Amino acid sequence: MNRNLMLQALVALSLGALVGLATGCDGKSTGGTITPSDRLDWTATAQLALADSCGEAETFFREAAITAMELELDQNKKCFHGDGCYRWLAADATEGGAEQSNTPSDDAVPDDYSETNVQVEGVDEADIVKTDGLHVVTLFGDDLVVLKSWPAAETGELGRVKIKGHPTSFFMRDGLVVVLSYANYYDFLPEGAPTTTDGETGYAEQWRWRSATLVTLVDISTPEAPAIRAQHLVDGYSLATRRIEGKVYLVQTSYSWVDGVSTWPNDLDWDAPADEVDARFEALRQANIAAIEATPLSHWLAKRYVVGADGLIDPAEGQSVTACNAVYNPSVYSGQNVLSVLTLDLDVADPSQAIAGSSIIGDWGNVYASTDNLYIGSTNWSYYWWWEDADTVQPLTTHIHQFHIGDDGIARYAASGSVLGYAINQYAFDEYDGHLRVATTDGFGWWNSDSTTESRVTVLGKQGAQLVQTGLVTGLGEGESIYAVRFIGPEGYVVTFRQVDPLYSLDLSDPTAPRVVGELKVPGYSSYIHPLGDDHLLTIGRDADEEGRVQGLSFQIFDVSDASAPTQAHKTTLGADWSTWSEAEWDPHAFVYYASRSLLAIPVSGWEPDDAMGYWHYRSEVFLFRVSLDEGVSFVGSVSHMPFLEQLDVNTSCRSWYGWWEARVRRGIFIEDYLVTLSNVGFMVHDTRDFAAGAVADDLCIDPSDFNDGQPYYDPCYGESY
Repeated sequence: MNRNLMLQALVALSLGALVGLATGCDGKSTGGTITPSDRLDWTATAQLALADSCGEAETFFREAAITAMELELDQNKKCFHGDGCYRWLAADATEGGAEQSNTPSDDAVPDDYSETNVQVEGVDEADIVKTDGLHVVTLFGDDLVVLKSWPAAETGELGRVKIKGHPTSFFMRDGLVVVLSYANYYDFLPEGAPTTTDGETGYAEQWRWRSATLVTLVDISTPEAPAIRAQHLVDGYSLATRRIEGKVYLVQTSYSWVDGVSTWPNDLDWDAPADEVDARFEALRQANIAAIEATPLSHWLAKRYVVGADGLIDPAEGQSVTACNAVYNPSVYSGQNVLSVLTLDLDVADPSQAIAGSSIIGDWGNVYASTDNLYIGSTNWSYYWWWEDADTVQPLTTHIHQFHIGDDGIARYAASGSVLGYAINQYAFDEYDGHLRVATTDGFGWWNSDSTTESRVTVLGKQGAQLVQTGLVTGLGEGESIYAVRFIGPEGYVVTFRQVDPLYSLDLSDPTAPRVVGELKVPGYSSYIHPLGDDHLLTIGRDADEEGRVQGLSFQIFDVSDASAPTQAHKTTLGADWSTWSEAEWDPHAFVYYASRSLLAIPVSGWEPDDAMGYWHYRSEVFLFRVSLDEGVSFVGSVSHMPFLEQLDVNTSCRSWYGWWEARVRRGIFIEDYLVTLSNVGFMVHDTRDFAAGAVADDLCIDPSDFNDGQPYYDPCYGESY
């Protein structure tokens, strides 16, 4: 067998689960060869049809599964006929503030503290640390830890509780913490519990992984004794979450597989005659359809479980996250997975009644939320794998589904629309004055830096059950891709990049006539844009030379007081290349700007040469900057948590990645004039008015036996374990 053909076949097998194409409005399976004319029109707006019964919901799921199976099966058959397998379609692309007092004067109760950096005021986002000024709540490994944080010099641990699964982030409201953990469904089953529909016991299934999200409600009203109030286990992984007052919204994605379905015939010779290939694939198609049609509705609907005091669930007590009449089917095929929008009511005492939701048949996407609506934008990324050649590929399109948050706090489907291109992240969406603005790049973009790419901003308005285009700006960054977006009221700012960084300023005050009013080209790019007062922007990104070669970590202040002529007021660069980076480049939660003190805290990591030892060593610190419209972004000092490694009895002479990674600093938050820095192993507190004096409080917050997951620390300098 030809080696290239074998590689193509392996790619086909591995990407089968990601297929996301379009189907006709009737959603019916046709059998035989699938052509664009009979079911593939992703450019059509994907309206959502609500199932009117459990029977129709079951039909929706089965048709989506059959469509996905047939698309993959048909592509695999092309491999045997020598028509090519899945491949990169773009293979021919070219390579390519005020002065601070020095006299401490701490109040009895802190008046000011930093909060989680969120996109929309009033819409909270989950993070790894939260504070109310008097307390800091954070995650150390699998423990949720409550710290007393005021007075600052007395900062110390008050209490902790272990969270099952792998906790990743949380919300905090009125003495209640909602922890979100990445988990495996099988880890919550009693020993010997049935794990399959035919009643087999779990012993043969324990190696399997079934993604789930564990939602743990922790009462911290008594900080010294945090207590778990309730736990929910929900099928699928968490795509995004938001909190609006007493409601937490979870967007979950569950992969819908069917046991017994195969899209690759066993023992079929690559040199088999064409009629034999066709016969084998058709037989496999019919067997797959029979298996899918025999699959009950209960298999498709994602489930939720109440976790008992013993940390286990009863699989027989699982409840569907949505009712049959809350299942939506897109009018064009959007994938076979299940996307569920759940509302968790924090004010409901009975855990079994706390969650309500609805489900969409389709694949994942970006999630944006205002105080009134939640939007899911899904792009046809995997659409390309099916097509014969680049000339026939339909354009990248993003389908957008709007869910309105009613007076009862429940998010319910309202309307759908579509825009050309793909959105880089949640900041590419924004709702203002009854309209949704969406920034997208049309074309392959970062995929291959195709010179035909361009970016745009589309304005959508709701008309009945449709989000229709009311205005459009095109021609942004031709041959480039969007790297950052920020909408601020009636104004918008878009950064594109390929060799230089054009910053476009847009006037969006008239939703029917949005327009570009200014443009500034500077080397490098911004990956996150933060408002700095009314007339300036503070950004983080990368510097670059005139040829577009990416260099060090960069901070810029742009003056946009004259939108028609934006200017770069200041620029600060750290490092010379990718050896220096920051988590804040891709996670805005790590970008903590404290406006009342004009201070910025950013985690910075990198590699530095150690001339004495002859090795490069890993470095992780929180950098503290003062931000001034006159002076720019000025370095104040930095905090490293590497000294904690000595308390963990780790040999640090080599300063390698091993072990040091565990002491990387993740966040810096502010309480009054104090900076609290947190890593995976501990915390430190510094007075920003006298930073050079060192920490006023610090402590190790991880059990040494848990360090490096309990494994011995390997020092590559000596080839020994410590």
